[in-house]
Amino acid sequence: MKKFFAGTDFPLGATNIFDFQNPESFVCQVEQYRVSHKTLIIRVQAALSDQFYLVFSPVSYFEGPTAWQGANFYVGSSAEYLNLIYRAQSLNQVSDERLQQVSAASSSTLGRLFKVDTPNLRVRFTASEVVLTDDIAEMTDLSVKE
Repeated sequence: MKKFFAGTDFPLGATNIFDFQNPESFVCQVEQYRVSHKTLIIRVQAALSDQFYLVFSPVSYFEGPTAWQGANFYVGSSAEYLNLIYRAQSLNQVSDERLQQVSAASSSTLGRLFKVDTPNLRVRFTASEVVLTDDIAEMTDLSVKE
């Protein structure tokens, strides 16, 4: 199984974007985060089921723990996304070139702010593409393009 999504496939404000049944039953763990490749791989597993992976790219910002309960991923607003990108740039986490691209883009072509809220913490990160796969070996080059 391998399914590619552009960030723009997810409408702003959309919830449970991967359409998981009982998303609160899933456990997520950051399997790998490569700053040099701007790639975030999250392992997702529900009780008594096989695991699969969400591969996000390019990631300019990540905030959260390395593991959490719940997989109700949703998309933040354009304003939240832009505020986060500007804040990350002030911390030198986003290049000036990326900031110029973001400033010139329309909301329909921007990356997305992905969020997961749990009772005790929050996860937030930016990305433009996502691959859902059950075989992480096929993602060895860490590129999410098919």
